[in-house]
Amino acid sequence: MILEHGDILHAFCTFIPDYKYVICICSQTPLFFLINSKPRNSTPDAQVIIEKKEYPFLDHDSYINTATIITIYQNEINKAKRKGKLSETKKSEIVKIVKQCRYLTPNQKELIERNFQSEQTIT
Repeated sequence: MILEHGDILHAFCTFIPDYKYVICICSQTPLFFLINSKPRNSTPDAQVIIEKKEYPFLDHDSYINTATIITIYQNEINKAKRKGKLSETKKSEIVKIVKQCRYLTPNQKELIERNFQSEQTIT
């Protein structure tokens, strides 16, 4: 499966182990954010709500955990189901949170900002 930044997949995550919704933040590596049912209490300032009304494949409103970046094996990506794509508005919201995120390195923040930058703002 060829990934693009902002793709939302339903993929098996071996470290959990379970199927989770994930958001591609880097298609080359590939790196992802997890979507969780509930916000993580340990990192409340790094959670971004993702609403069922905008993403109907979700069972309920959920939370993007921007405090942790995960990797998924290519064989699991190939078996994953693409469920949708983040809106430009949601990408912008994530970038705002990530810029202030104390859990990510400067290089990680720069990668996310670059990959989630709106097509219209690229010069």
